[in-house]
Amino acid sequence: SVRDYAIFALDTTGHVLSWNLGAERFKGYKAHEIIGKHFSIFYPENDKAKPAQELEAATRDGRVEEEGWRVRQDGPTFWANVVITALRNGAGELRLVLQWIIWGASVAIGVGTVVEQSKDAEDY
Repeated sequence: SVRDYAIFALDTTGHVLSWNLGAERFKGYKAHEIIGKHFSIFYPENDKAKPAQELEAATRDGRVEEEGWRVRQDGPTFWANVVITALRNGAGELRLVLQWIIWGASVAIGVGTVVEQSKDAEDY
């Protein structure tokens, strides 16, 4: 189920636009607490350069996948497999970025419009 995956959209600068129940469950933030904040909040202090690097790589290459430590709202860190996908419109302009955290070897697919858009973006 989608609750088992943290799936959320970012604007082109890395600010959270949407938040699912899985993201709330794993990261500890309720939607009203995190929407509008920059996704660098999820990275440990020693990795604060990584969010900009990953956003740049996803924008340039269409997709980036990475494993590393992430931070919950209440402070503990956890190991995550993260996929960041750039979503473009028909003219090729960057519209938003979709991020999902894949736990273990499972893959999260099936979140309505945003995921359908990411599938279309990956087909290019």
